[in-house]
Amino acid sequence: MEGDSDSGSEPSTALIEQRRASLTDRSCWVCFATDEDEPGKQWTSPCQCRGATKWVHQVCLQHWIDEKQRGASSVDVQCPQCMYTYRITYPGQSILLSLYERTNQIISFSSPMILASISASSLYWVSVTYGVASLSAALGRERSVRFFSDPSSSLAVVSLPLLPWGILGLKVVRLEVQVLRLWHRLFVPVLYGLLKRVPGIRLLDLRPTLYTPTPVAIFPHVSRCIVGTFVLPVVSCLLGWMCSYFLQRMSNFKRVLLVIGGMSDSIAVQSSYVFRAMDRMDRSITAASPVAVAVIGIASLYYVAFSYGLAVVGLLFGRDSVTQVIATAPYNPMLVVVGVPAIPAVLVMLEGADLDGRGIAVWRREISPRLSGIPLIGGLIEAIWPTPVRVPYPSSQGPANLVEEAARSLSAGLLLPFAAYITGKVLFSCVKSTPKQVTLGGAAFFLGKTLLKMYLRQQEFRQQGSRRVLDYAEE
Repeated sequence: MEGDSDSGSEPSTALIEQRRASLTDRSCWVCFATDEDEPGKQWTSPCQCRGATKWVHQVCLQHWIDEKQRGASSVDVQCPQCMYTYRITYPGQSILLSLYERTNQIISFSSPMILASISASSLYWVSVTYGVASLSAALGRERSVRFFSDPSSSLAVVSLPLLPWGILGLKVVRLEVQVLRLWHRLFVPVLYGLLKRVPGIRLLDLRPTLYTPTPVAIFPHVSRCIVGTFVLPVVSCLLGWMCSYFLQRMSNFKRVLLVIGGMSDSIAVQSSYVFRAMDRMDRSITAASPVAVAVIGIASLYYVAFSYGLAVVGLLFGRDSVTQVIATAPYNPMLVVVGVPAIPAVLVMLEGADLDGRGIAVWRREISPRLSGIPLIGGLIEAIWPTPVRVPYPSSQGPANLVEEAARSLSAGLLLPFAAYITGKVLFSCVKSTPKQVTLGGAAFFLGKTLLKMYLRQQEFRQQGSRRVLDYAEE
């Protein structure tokens, strides 16, 4: 009996000794330190892991969670081994901070759509300008003004943005190649049947051959199509002007349509098919097309920035100021060529400078330590912004991703003049001058938004510094 009791007590004693050994031999899976290396740090077992990954320092785990959350306390963090979601407790959160975090989540979710909307709007504006310029070149200045002022032509005006995309689509599918295929398949055999009976042409080799176009790479072909679409109105006008010497009775509109009709592309392809000497020129155009596409993209971006700058000038100083700015271009070209397109760039850079983050950093490093030494002011600051138990890891305050930061900066920077206009009309209605209203409204809006974000980010900093990860046994 005694042997049985001794044998029954041995497993329990061994289990107790194993648990003691696990407590004394524990190591942190983040910094790999043991109790002997860091005797004063607090330990935690936050998940279902056992063995070497069971224990971790509370501070090390907090820094690791900072890296995963990157400032968003609503993001769930899981153990990389057992995939258990950590239970994190936070101090009391205000409604304003909850609204701020919810807004950040919405912006993070919608940032790709914001960038897509800005890009689509820019493409639409460039397409509208292309359509107006092409129609003006075809009709002439006076007829185009009458056309746009006619109410019955509203449907045609709405369809103007589709003009460049329609031309680009016809060039991508190589309409001239399809025409030549049809010519070689249908008309050449008929022509051969008619001419082979002529006595003087029997010696010529006019047997019909199947047209096989030269295969092209996708990127060079698309780049050539884009360049051809943009230069088509200019080439059409030049050729139409040259043909006007021989076609004086034909109107400008008919001359441009004659050139745009597709005959030039078909003749060029047919000539290259018959005369192989055009291959060198064709290769040179293909090699220069990517550079030309980059130039067209930069020019389109510049045009969109210039149009936005003129819109901001009109919003600040009225519609007549836009005409005055354009009229001063011969006398002060740098103001118009550089100053107007720089307006959106300055606004976007102002939003992307992260002034609230820099202000928080200056407050924590320079201002707050000095004010804390003053008894009354230090107690007031501690009551409003309590010092966190732990300083969060600095990298957690960085941007989550480049797309989100670009969407935030672009949308906030481009909408700033309109927000300044509304704020000025609401808060400074007593000011009679519109430029002063918009300037004061912009300063008030930007300063208020920056101070509010500084306060909310400080509250978020305090909340992250006061959080605690629960042990798995506490749940």
